Amino acid sequence: MEDVKTTNIVTGSEFSILKTFLWMLLLTLGLQGIVGFITAIVIGVDLGASGEGTNGIELTLLQPSIIVITGAISAILLFPLIKKAAHQSIKSFPFQFLAFKPVNKTTLIKVLLLGVGYYIIEWLATYVFSIDTPQFMLDVKSQTHSTLDALMLVLGICIIAPITEEIIFRGLAYGRLVKTKVGVSGAIIITSLFFTIIHVQYDLIVLSILCLFAFILGYVRYKTENLIYCIVLHMQINLFSTIELFFFL
Repeated sequence: MEDVKTTNIVTGSEFSILKTFLWMLLLTLGLQGIVGFITAIVIGVDLGASGEGTNGIELTLLQPSIIVITGAISAILLFPLIKKAAHQSIKSFPFQFLAFKPVNKTTLIKVLLLGVGYYIIEWLATYVFSIDTPQFMLDVKSQTHSTLDALMLVLGICIIAPITEEIIFRGLAYGRLVKTKVGVSGAIIITSLFFTIIHVQYDLIVLSILCLFAFILGYVRYKTENLIYCIVLHMQINLFSTIELFFFL
C-alpha cells in the first residue's frame, strides 16, 4: 500500500492547474483558431475575387462540408497533443488515462434518460425566456441544401465535435486536474466553466443553460469514471438540437 501511495503522489506532481488551463486553451481556441484561420485564407482567395468579403468567408466556414473538414483536421492534430499533455510515453493513444472503458447497458440507459431530462429543461428555459435561435445556427441551416449536406452536418456537429470536446475537457483536463490539489470538485468546476466560456457564440442566458450541461457532463464523468458516457450524452444533446433546428424552427 505504501508503494501505491508513493506512486500516486509522484504521478500527481506531474500536473499543474495552470498548465492544464493552458493546454485547454491551446487545444480549443488555439488549435481550432489556427485551422479556421488557414481555412479562411484558402477560401478567402476565391471569395475575395467574387466580392463577398468577410461575411462571405464567415458563411462559407459554416457550410456543412467545411465544418466537417475543419473538425476532422483539428481532431487529427489533437491526438498527438493529447498524448503529450497526458505525459504518456507509450506509443498507443492514452485510452486508459482518458477513461475509455467498456459500457454498461443499464448505465448507458440512465445517462440517455438524463440527457432527455436536461433537454426538457433546456426547451422549457428557451420557451420561458423567449430565447431566439442564434444567428450562426440559422446560417448553418440556410446552407444545408441536400441530404449529403445534412449527413455532413450530423458528422461534424453530432459526432466529431462531441468526441473531441469530451476528450479535451472530461478526458484530458479532468484526468490532469483530479491529480492536483483541486481534486474532483475543482476538476468539474474548472472544466465546466472553461467549456462554457469558449462557446462565446451564445448569449448570456444560453451560456447559463450550457453551463448546467457542462456540470452534468462533469458529474457523469465523476460518477461513472468512463468518458464514453460523456461522449454519448454530448452526442445526444447535439443531435436533439440539430433535429429541432431543422424540423421545428
